[in-house]
Amino acid sequence: LSETKEKQLSLISVEREKLGVDHQEVGNMIAQKWKLNSLITNCIAYHHDIDQVPEELKVKVGVVSLGNLYANIFDFGYAGDPFPQENEIEHLLTITGLTWKQFGSISEDVEKEIEKAQIFLKI
Repeated sequence: LSETKEKQLSLISVEREKLGVDHQEVGNMIAQKWKLNSLITNCIAYHHDIDQVPEELKVKVGVVSLGNLYANIFDFGYAGDPFPQENEIEHLLTITGLTWKQFGSISEDVEKEIEKAQIFLKI
């Protein structure tokens, strides 16, 4: 995590370089072990590698990938990846059919959903 901040690199690239494995791979192993459904497993396993997702799931996994990037960019929670690649966002917007304006305009809704979740989880 320190290296991602110091060198302004993506978390996944540092994980791959330093650990030889990334959080997608570990998550995929857990999803397989727990026998999660195909959509959830693909979201976990490929949210940084959208081009490896089966075509019929690309839009749904792309939306999850954008959510992950949004959480990182706007520092919701602690995803630990503050330096997403701009071209990655462009690619995901193309896949999902969303615009930059739509992507950037959901903050009020996100805040409301976080508040609901905090109430529900009693955080």
